[in-house]
Amino acid sequence: MKHVLIPILISFVLFSFGGNEHEEEIINVLETDSTEQLSNNTIIDEDSIGIEDELIAVPADEYELTDLNENPSLKNYVDYLHEVMDDVESPIELVYEGVDFGDYFHLTFTGPDELYLDFGDASNDFGEYELYDPLTFEDNSKYVGKTFEVFWEFKASSFYCCEGEMESTTAEVPSIVQLKLME
Repeated sequence: MKHVLIPILISFVLFSFGGNEHEEEIINVLETDSTEQLSNNTIIDEDSIGIEDELIAVPADEYELTDLNENPSLKNYVDYLHEVMDDVESPIELVYEGVDFGDYFHLTFTGPDELYLDFGDASNDFGEYELYDPLTFEDNSKYVGKTFEVFWEFKASSFYCCEGEMESTTAEVPSIVQLKLME
């Protein structure tokens, strides 16, 4: 499916951005598999997407973090994540529960002692595993309910936050850096 969509997206971009000196950069962003794009810690700057504008892919580690002092909701959220993850080892064996949309995107895993972890805001690297379809966000049933050894760390990630505000922010949140399916 994604191999069909890529040429369509490229055509759309070429016609929409006709004559743009950055066409080659745009095509390179679109030709990259969207799972790989997300998993390589790359952020698409939403503010620069538009008919007359170009897509700009920015490595998250070069992206400016949102000032936590200027966004109390984000600061509370990041503090909460540090508190929750304080006792979570890396790696840890977790069961992949799937993806869900509420107000925000959720990518959930469960672990021992009723541990519930949501990596939906993270800049994740799933390696060879496609846990969900990056275009439709449908779960890959092959992995739902399966146990993974999850390696995680705090990484700069771009996401919408917080509690109804839905503002684009960038902060260091728990992110999957490697997965290993447990047989």
